[in-house]
Amino acid sequence: MKTRITNKPMVQACWLAGWLLAPMTWAETHTMMSGMECQESDAHCAHHQGTDHSQMSHDEMNIQGGTAPADARDPHAYSGGYTLTSGPYARSGDRQLRLADEHHFSALIIDQFEWAQHDGSTSSRLGGEYWYGTTWDRAVVQLDGEHQQGDTEAELGLYWRHAVTAFWNTQLGVRYDTTPGRSRYWVGAGFQGLAPYWLESQAMVFVSEQGITRLELETEYDLLLTQRWILGLEGKLTAAGKRDPQDTFAQGLNDTQFSGRFRYEFSRQFAPYVGVERRHVYGATADILGESAATEWLLGVKAWF
Repeated sequence: MKTRITNKPMVQACWLAGWLLAPMTWAETHTMMSGMECQESDAHCAHHQGTDHSQMSHDEMNIQGGTAPADARDPHAYSGGYTLTSGPYARSGDRQLRLADEHHFSALIIDQFEWAQHDGSTSSRLGGEYWYGTTWDRAVVQLDGEHQQGDTEAELGLYWRHAVTAFWNTQLGVRYDTTPGRSRYWVGAGFQGLAPYWLESQAMVFVSEQGITRLELETEYDLLLTQRWILGLEGKLTAAGKRDPQDTFAQGLNDTQFSGRFRYEFSRQFAPYVGVERRHVYGATADILGESAATEWLLGVKAWF
């Protein structure tokens, strides 16, 4: 008399032990398990053995996906009729769309257009740059000038700026300095870009026609009190390799400048400001200029086009 086995976990345990002792192929194992299950449910066994899975279609298996229906939404339904070749945003020429940063751009940036007051005297200043080029290479013209009591001092530089990383550019070019009674040319090289913590920085080394070396470091940081009220902080440092034959500075650290300009941006392109600037002059340079420190009050505007 045969005993009917109804404990399925026991069957599976016995099957596992037998499989470990006498390895079988997957087909033999599947046949044996199907036979054990059939002892519990003849109807399930009949259905399981009579089904050919290789003949089942995707529709029968209810798999999502497939071809979109005929009434699906047009992917261009919200373009408003604009295309690359027509409409107000289309570009002229054979190639309406360019990649690889091929476009040329330009910008005029006026960092400082201001009036400064110091010991009862007033001076006017203008500082900024104009650049033209691509994302990677640009021609840059920098101007920094001051007019006081009929005298004008100016620095005019022409540089080639090349991007070496996403945040840093190399800078190479020439600069012309002019003051009442004297002028000179410099060749300069350095880098410019965005340092960590959002510090706009520039470091340049200049060599004059007399063989004088000069180091200039600048950094700026914008503290956003609101989206329109902004406190712009700036620091500068200059040093020279040897004494200037024209007696405008001495060897070593010449001076440092720290300033703060509190501006209100009516737009990103126009922002009037008020501020204060403190300058310290060191060593023999202070003896040449006749002062060691000065404070100036500022009123001006920052803009770019």
